[in-house]
Amino acid sequence: MTGAAGSGKSALQQTVAEECSGKDILASTFFFSSTDPTRNTVSAVIPTIAYQLGSNNPTLREAISAAVTKDPLIFKKSLKTQMKTLVINPFENLSRAISKAELAALPYAILIDGLDECTDEQRQVELLETIDDCFLQNDTLPFRIFISSRPEWAIRSALEVTGYLHHKAYHIQLSDQYDASGDIRRSLSRRLRELGRRSGDPRAQSPSWPSEEDIETLVVNASGQFIYAATVIKFVSERRSSPVDRLKTVLNWTPEDRAQPFAALDLLYTNIVSVAKEAYEAAHPERDFLLLLRVYELLGNGSWPTYVGFAAAEVNELLNLGDNAHRWLISDLRSLVTTVDSVQATPPSPLEDLSFYHKSFVDFLDSASRSKGLFVPESRVFEFVTVSCIRALDRDDSSASSVHGFICHFLLRPLGYPGLTSPHLEAISHRLPQATTGWEKVEKCLSEDSKRFQSADPWNFSSFFKPVFDGWLAFLSHALLEYELPPVFAARMTSRAKPTSSKSVLRWPWLKKRNVDRAVEQQPEDRPQVPTQPMIDALDQGTDAGCSQSLSVGPAPIARSIGVASNAATPWSSEERQLEHPTSSGLEIAQATVSSAGASSGFFTNASNLVIKSLQINAHQHESNSNDPGWERLLQNTAPNALHDSEYRFDPPKCDEDTRVEVIGELMGWIQDRESPQRLLCMTGAAGSGKSALQQTVAEDCSGKDILASTFFFSSTDPTRNTMSTVIPTIAYQLGSNNPTLREAISAAVTKDPLIFKKSLKTQMNRLIISPFEDLSKAISKPELTALPYVILIDGLDECTDEQRQAELLATLDDCLLQNDALPFRIFISSRPEWAIRSALEDTGYLHHKAYHIQLSDQYDASGDIRRSLSRRLRELGRRSGDPRAQPPLMAVGGRPRNIGG
Repeated sequence: MTGAAGSGKSALQQTVAEECSGKDILASTFFFSSTDPTRNTVSAVIPTIAYQLGSNNPTLREAISAAVTKDPLIFKKSLKTQMKTLVINPFENLSRAISKAELAALPYAILIDGLDECTDEQRQVELLETIDDCFLQNDTLPFRIFISSRPEWAIRSALEVTGYLHHKAYHIQLSDQYDASGDIRRSLSRRLRELGRRSGDPRAQSPSWPSEEDIETLVVNASGQFIYAATVIKFVSERRSSPVDRLKTVLNWTPEDRAQPFAALDLLYTNIVSVAKEAYEAAHPERDFLLLLRVYELLGNGSWPTYVGFAAAEVNELLNLGDNAHRWLISDLRSLVTTVDSVQATPPSPLEDLSFYHKSFVDFLDSASRSKGLFVPESRVFEFVTVSCIRALDRDDSSASSVHGFICHFLLRPLGYPGLTSPHLEAISHRLPQATTGWEKVEKCLSEDSKRFQSADPWNFSSFFKPVFDGWLAFLSHALLEYELPPVFAARMTSRAKPTSSKSVLRWPWLKKRNVDRAVEQQPEDRPQVPTQPMIDALDQGTDAGCSQSLSVGPAPIARSIGVASNAATPWSSEERQLEHPTSSGLEIAQATVSSAGASSGFFTNASNLVIKSLQINAHQHESNSNDPGWERLLQNTAPNALHDSEYRFDPPKCDEDTRVEVIGELMGWIQDRESPQRLLCMTGAAGSGKSALQQTVAEDCSGKDILASTFFFSSTDPTRNTMSTVIPTIAYQLGSNNPTLREAISAAVTKDPLIFKKSLKTQMNRLIISPFEDLSKAISKPELTALPYVILIDGLDECTDEQRQAELLATLDDCLLQNDALPFRIFISSRPEWAIRSALEDTGYLHHKAYHIQLSDQYDASGDIRRSLSRRLRELGRRSGDPRAQPPLMAVGGRPRNIGG
């Protein structure tokens, strides 16, 4: 179930949860919350579900407990591994042990609310894919899963026509399929009257309070948004004031009021917009998210400044952003904004408008006191769009002519509407050079639109639009003249200008139906003239022509600065945006002022206003287990992030199904050939040649065949797995997890020598792996020994930060494993051909005759695989995108992909 923010999804989930609980069919619930660190990530989802399932059934509890005891690092692994280990496998074992009737009687409803409030979108995707893989593709399980979320990217892309859940999920679109206005009206009426009866104010106890008119105003303002109604009720119910007065405050609120009736609502909007801003500007650092959002809002609603609504595609074209720029802009705002067919378009036109779900969100954007650091004033939007109009005229491409209609509607129509005060401008075009490119384009644009208006409506043209066309032509004429004059000459003209007074009054007729007098301060005569780079100077970035000056054309002056703050002169500047909105990024997780007087010497001595951003701590803790101190100490020295199915490696690089078939066949052939004399395979290849993808693919294949003993994926950027200190403990842990006898022996070795992890790799290998395994091999039969998992995979050896330790690991593998024929292990190592492995594998190296060496970059031409992968992936992206250009079949990729080189 998807729905806009505040549409009542959580209330519905809570109601359904309580009803299912009453019917004894509720298996588990999980309510995400972005503000609660214990439930704003997916790390606790599977354990919480497993706990509730186990609480309902003793047999399940024992099986889940045994799985955790066997693998204490299970909570550091991928969601898919956790789900299979803690939920699917125990439940499948239970279903085989009980009758079908008993199975049907078990609770089966799993409810997950607020998926969008998980802070990591990729982890949202992982949870949905895990539910698909583990539940939906397994018909033997009885569960029915109900997920609610705002329609953000993760769930939206999965449910759309080309998404993997489109045919598997029953989808309720709450905001679109159900009009909640009636419910909100009943709820408000009942709750307010109840508050009135409980209050001591006789006005509130009157049957006429609240009035039907008041209720209807609130319903309209709610726009189907239950959170608006809940916010109103919470504000009005304040015990220290009369509900009648509090309701008046809500109904008559203005930005000047000290009361904040919509504080909860504003916090919701602030959080959503801040996250969307951060994500959008990370992908488009040259753009200002907040400014663009306001542009689409104000131009699309048909009320400002032209009384003509512009389709999103028209705005995209004017701003030169691309066909679907509006869709990318609202990608993370789908809970507040959606796309609808443009009312301006004629079928089958594909034009779209942006539609804001809630009036209260538009009010939030329009109010500086409510949106605070997210606020963008109308004046800045007007200047930016005006700049874009003039830039569009100067384009050389064919799109310039297609935006002429937009330009005339935006710049000219407001000046010509009855009831609006238009400046009296005199045509001065005859005084200016006619041959400039910019002038010709302006003149052509205006004259073409002038003819269209004249032929369509001669009376209105002569009454209103003729003076407007002439006046705007005059304004642009002067601007273009200054723009094209040499900077020195323009400065001279400016220095000669004599202000008529210290303050000139300028009338702005395009500010809706209000006559607003804007005071334009002029600089004193003896003060140096500083260029402000306003609207006209934005025609060409880098020019320094033009200065801040008032231009008198007829009786009314025209100001170059268009009444906008100077920090808006370059609307795309991210640096200025940061100065303007220093706290709107949502990235600041800690802030402190450090006093130099009380600070000790160290990193932050004499620091002040310290802000820590994007802090990520890679650390893990394990709960103490006094019953097995040796195993607990081993756990503390492992690297959970290095496992092939670690939660930190979600969506790792992996080979596509029909790629690298030949090399995977060779790798798996060597792994499964237990008689091959070479028990070490070294695969070297250039950076980016696909080594880690091959390792991941082989790891999953071996895991599926129950032959995977252990994995270790190095990473130079992760301090828990860019050194050798955790390699042997991590391998030992995985071996012990697969066999209780090995676990006991490894635990005993650690208990006997707690400093084992400070000793050489060779000593660790002998004590924690070789000796326990040799003892085990003596205690079991040969078939049992052969049936044990035997594949050890080590990826990215070159990403260990110390080359000498890389050499030590290779020498340890040689001494302890390759020279001991009694051990069944087959080891697969991948690495760039750096010194440690290269010197060991060359003709005179000690591994030259012992290792099976695959030189990935030399032995395999990956061009065909890359061609197939690119073709399939790009077509898949095209099908899922909203861009019609990406929908038709793409041109076949022929020849060798030239820019990739394998």
